[in-house]
Amino acid sequence: MKGQMADQGAKPGYATPQTRWGMVVLLSLVGAVSVVDRNVILVLVPEIKADLGISDSQFGLMQGLGFGLAYTGFGVVTGTLVDRVSRTRLLAASMMFWSLASAFCGIAQNFGQMLAGRLSVGIGESTAAPAAQSIITGIFPPTRMAAPISIYVGVAALATGLAVALGGVLLDWLTHHPLALLHGLAPWRQVLLLSSLPGVVLVLVLMVMREPPRRARARVDEGNSWRAYWKFVTLNPAAVLGLLFGNAFGSMASYAALAWAPTYGRRVLGMSALHVGEALGLVIGVGAVLTTLLFGFLVDHRVQKGDHAFAQKLMMGSLALSLPVSMLAFLRDDPTFFLMAIACLQCGVSSCVGPVIAATQMISPRQMSGRTGAVTMIVTSVFAYGGGSLIVGILTDYIYRSPMKLGLSIATTILIAVPLSFGCFLVAHQAFLRRVALLADGLEGSGRP
Repeated sequence: MKGQMADQGAKPGYATPQTRWGMVVLLSLVGAVSVVDRNVILVLVPEIKADLGISDSQFGLMQGLGFGLAYTGFGVVTGTLVDRVSRTRLLAASMMFWSLASAFCGIAQNFGQMLAGRLSVGIGESTAAPAAQSIITGIFPPTRMAAPISIYVGVAALATGLAVALGGVLLDWLTHHPLALLHGLAPWRQVLLLSSLPGVVLVLVLMVMREPPRRARARVDEGNSWRAYWKFVTLNPAAVLGLLFGNAFGSMASYAALAWAPTYGRRVLGMSALHVGEALGLVIGVGAVLTTLLFGFLVDHRVQKGDHAFAQKLMMGSLALSLPVSMLAFLRDDPTFFLMAIACLQCGVSSCVGPVIAATQMISPRQMSGRTGAVTMIVTSVFAYGGGSLIVGILTDYIYRSPMKLGLSIATTILIAVPLSFGCFLVAHQAFLRRVALLADGLEGSGRP
């Protein structure tokens, strides 16, 4: 393709594929650590609730809305910083902050302290995704962004499964073999303290990394400010908002199941922490990673063939499959169907997130990739954490009024989110293709929607 959609030339310092993909590996490890610190707590719910005396809705607030508001609220600052300062140094500082905050959660003595710790983790981790997207879009051409972004998302999926599996294994092992150094601390506290250590190692690596090049500016400079970004959104509302909210509602459905899956498995299905950790770790950590990587390279292949909206089509197909399976699974309380539903949501819907993010970056202003990543993170996180996680807790506590109705709460949330996601992608389809055509003709910044 010509104009803005043409492949960019090699950038100084990142001219070789080995260097570019090496940076993707490093960014993926940073993202993986953030996901582990964020999600290892999910398998510790019964122990934390018993120790701190909190309810399902309080846990939903702590891990869902509270974390999500901090994670997204700081995203406005993050987006600006990513577009203006050294991203490797910013990532290093943020990672040190969230690692210390995660460790603090392991010594929290009440709900207030735990909430403060989770808010701090959210603030620190708000840098990871926007910085990673900005770096990847600067060292890869627009038609080859789906694969590296999908690798980043895929490793995050692996880390999600690892967090659940690691949490279950560590909890079981530390219950029987507590560490002498942490003697006197409950096993769940020891799990949180140990899981925060890898971030400190990666901070040292980031401090010595060379700052990658930034994405080339458009032929017509559209500015580098939030005002300029919102002008772009108002000129392309269907394409931008359709992709953003389609991705957000899809993430809401998948995270509603993921966030409460360990608790559902243990509380309703009678699975042990070790069993549920191993099962979910296998489904999410292996299946979801493989499909995420497959989808990324497949979407890049189709985009280079001219099928620019293939990522959205793939997501819509996954949504259509996931809805009936999820309804059947969470209403039957059957372990087999339960794992099938998690597989559909994580290997289907969640595996399409990376390509959809790449599609959003594909049509966005070249010099504002950090802001684009921040807005994507904000919208998706509000719906996933503030919606998917918290709504399930509220439904269980106040609508269905029974801890054993957790499956019905999850099913209700999925039933709401999936059709809305599907509809948003339908709205975005034609507008997205028009925007791609404008970029191909070199008209970005012309003021045309």
